[in-house]
Amino acid sequence: MSCNSNSQGDVIIFDNRQNVEELYTYMNVDELLSTAECHNCKSWKCRTVGILKSVNGHFYLNDIYEESNLQAPKLLVSMLYQDDIPNSILPMTVQLFGIMQWIEKPVLFVEIIHVINPRMAVNIQNSLSSIINYHTNNKPH
Repeated sequence: MSCNSNSQGDVIIFDNRQNVEELYTYMNVDELLSTAECHNCKSWKCRTVGILKSVNGHFYLNDIYEESNLQAPKLLVSMLYQDDIPNSILPMTVQLFGIMQWIEKPVLFVEIIHVINPRMAVNIQNSLSSIINYHTNNKPH
């Protein structure tokens, strides 16, 4: 993003033109899984919120609203690019930014991880979902 000021220096114009591939697209865990299954040869940058847990040395992400979120693993998460991997046997609520790919099954390669409290996770997921719903429902025809 670039910014410029006018000759008096008091007006700043922001240029928001960015390549779409540079942005992290928000999706919940179920949307990530279904999109990955439909487009299994495509990868994209994404952002999601969920409950991260370790099962037999592998990380999995479940949706925060699922009743069975602590039982069956959902989305495989790779921490390959992380220096400081969270070390916990307890599930934790997180916000993840990464690249979603299909490698024999859907895998989220995490670039940024934020460990957050459950209340913040719910607030983030509700806010982002309502923003997406608003913009989806108010598209110009």
